[in-house]
Amino acid sequence: MLAAWHPFRPGYHITAPYGWLNDPHGYFKRNGLHHLFFQYNPKATAWGAPFWAHVVSTDLVHWRWLPPALLPDSAMDFNGIWSGASTITEDGTPWLSYTAAATLVPELGNFFQSQALASPANLSDPYLRSWVKSPSNPVLVQTPPGGTNFQFRDTTPANKDVRDAVKAALAKGRLGNTTNLQAPRFAWVVGTQAFCLGTAAIYTAPKLEGPWLFSGNLFNQMAIDGKLNGQCEAAGRLRGAAFGGPCSQFGSKCRMWEVVDFASVAPGVYVTKWSDQDRARTPFSTEWYVISDELDPNALKFGPAFNNINTVTASAFDTLLTGRLRGKLFAPKQLDYGSTYASKFERLDDGRLIINTVRTAARPRHACNQSSVQMQ
Repeated sequence: MLAAWHPFRPGYHITAPYGWLNDPHGYFKRNGLHHLFFQYNPKATAWGAPFWAHVVSTDLVHWRWLPPALLPDSAMDFNGIWSGASTITEDGTPWLSYTAAATLVPELGNFFQSQALASPANLSDPYLRSWVKSPSNPVLVQTPPGGTNFQFRDTTPANKDVRDAVKAALAKGRLGNTTNLQAPRFAWVVGTQAFCLGTAAIYTAPKLEGPWLFSGNLFNQMAIDGKLNGQCEAAGRLRGAAFGGPCSQFGSKCRMWEVVDFASVAPGVYVTKWSDQDRARTPFSTEWYVISDELDPNALKFGPAFNNINTVTASAFDTLLTGRLRGKLFAPKQLDYGSTYASKFERLDDGRLIINTVRTAARPRHACNQSSVQMQ
């Protein structure tokens, strides 16, 4: 571990005074302060049940560490506060959505996962030092058809981009069994693995605290390669060794999609990204994106009766995004800015979309060695 004064310690980027950190998320700006959160294990220089660390800045160069925003201190999240996002509601309240990790089941290769919310304890505190978990937690436990709570994580913000894409698709035709989709106030996307296929699943809700209902798939591996039809599903009937079976997080053909994200980049044009891992690939961890200008409303068939679905039909694989741009299939491309994993989209005040950075951080007025991280 590098000492705080060590010459090799980055002076420009946010670094922890000790411990392990990964997956920045939940960025928002409020009253002139930039808030950023990330997974943090203060107990060891290795991954462990993460907290959500919280830092703030006025210029994105000089950062102040605040007390952890969220701790793994309840039965539903004692194995970690995993990645998520932030959403600002109409009344100006910032909410944090996160994946709560509970019991580890080794034969299934992961922890039981559900989605949860937290909000500030005191909105008059400019630093928002204290956060309170919602009494409605977990707000989302239901997985998509063929899904599992052991591969079900990383919500996007419940922002207008997802909601407006759903509304645009619904406007294309009258669909049956979409009561919950007539006027969705909130919508987000969750990474999952359904029928062994890496999948970005859409959920909608009338209120941020729910009820959240599965509304269809945004995109999945089948939309990229139709030849996977049957291969992933057949593999799912075989329960292989944890983390190594054909339907594992790291499957060579069919693998989990995590840290999914979605945004509108122009009227009627959308980008979705995901992160995946393949032990037989170099690099092992990779990020991908697809741009599409076609929406298929047939993907939004699932309404309140979803819980009664007992059989698998072909419609379970339909996706809202067709993966086609200007009439041609858009092959997934790797994000090309270096070896990065678990990135998040952020929307700037001027409407621009960025990944993993913030506009004013690109050209600070101070030398890099003049930046600082202040503990509080």
